[in-house]
Formats: sequence, C-alpha cells, structure tokens
Amino acid sequence: MWANGGEYIDYESGTVKVNEPAFYEAMQFVADLNLQHKVSPNQEAEQAMNAYTRFVNGSLGMFAMGPWDQPSFWELPFQWDIAAWPASPNTGQTATWLGSMGFAVSAKSKHPQEAFDLAAYLSLDEQGQRENYQLGQAVPNLIDMAKGEFLEMEQGPQTRQVFLDIIEEYGRPDVIAFSKDTQWMDAFNQNASKVWNGDMSAKDFTAEIQPKMQELYDKGNK
Repeated sequence: MWANGGEYIDYESGTVKVNEPAFYEAMQFVADLNLQHKVSPNQEAEQAMNAYTRFVNGSLGMFAMGPWDQPSFWELPFQWDIAAWPASPNTGQTATWLGSMGFAVSAKSKHPQEAFDLAAYLSLDEQGQRENYQLGQAVPNLIDMAKGEFLEMEQGPQTRQVFLDIIEEYGRPDVIAFSKDTQWMDAFNQNASKVWNGDMSAKDFTAEIQPKMQELYDKGNK
C-alpha cells in the first residue's frame, strides 16, 4: 500500500485515507494473490501452517522476514537469501514496515544511574552490539559496525545490505506509532478478513470502514 502511494492516515490533518484508490487497489492486489492467482495461502491455511514452516518444507517460495529471524535459517539444508520488498508497478517504489526497540528509564526509578547504564549498554556498547548481531537478533545501532563487520558475517543472508537499505531508504514506522489511541486501526484489522476471504471488494470495504475509523481516530486522538 505504501509502495503504491497509499496511506492509512494523514497524521498532519488527521484524515483516514484507506478509501482512496492508491490504498484499496493495493489491498485488492494482495487479496487477489490468493483469491484469483492462488499463489498465496488463504487465512485458514496460514493458521493451520505458518509461513516459516511452509518455506522450510518447500511449499512456499518466499515470505517476509526480519533480522530477528536469521537464526532460524542458519541451519537450513538449502540455500536462501533476501531481497528488497516488492515494488509497486504503478510507482516503481518500494516500502515496508521498519521495527525497532527502545529502552526507557522511569523517572521514579530507585536506581536511575544503574538503569541508564544498562540502557546505554544495550543500545551503544560495542561488545554488546556485537553479541546482539552475532546472535541474529538485530542490525547493530553503531553505524560503522552495521556497515562493516555486520555485512561481512559468514552466516546468511548473503545480501544483508537489504536490511540497511530498509533502515536508510524506504522503511516506515508502524502506522500506529503516532496514535495515543489505536482503536481506529483495530477496527480495520478486525474486519479486513472480509477482503482477504473475498466477501467484499477492497474498494467497498474501505468505503464502509473509513467513516468508522475516522470516528474512532477523532474520538481517541484529537
């Protein structure tokens, strides 16, 4: 959807935008991968056997992964690699969700210095960052390390530069990152199966759900 030029919301104006063509056309494209083209498992099949298991047993050609998934692949009996998230044929652009993890120290902590020292170690310490990426948990925060020894790891993926490209070029924060109340997004996720199952077109569904999402967003965030 992002790659196609769509947005869930314009946070500056507070306008929910799921009923715009760039959004619902991309949503329909994803649904049709299963409904029409039969190249993606439906929801019931996915619940019965997840994507990783399907990939390992050879019944799925590709699926989405993050750096934290690497250890699960290091012992596979076949070669694998990663590629950039697919681009929209309409825009030629790609985009995907970018996850990260933060550490906070409570203002009421009885041990503020110790808590700060731990957060600093987990975030910035060179050896701590090295151990973290060697365990296959994350891309290191230290830029020189990320662009140096991290890229030179013996374990796959071979094209781990893709992880850095997402961070630097086309990764997006989670949609709800700027919402105090997320019920508006819950309403979308809880009802989107109508499209994935083929009960409604994405165009009709987004036209129906947009006013409800807007109402919930305005109530909880304005």
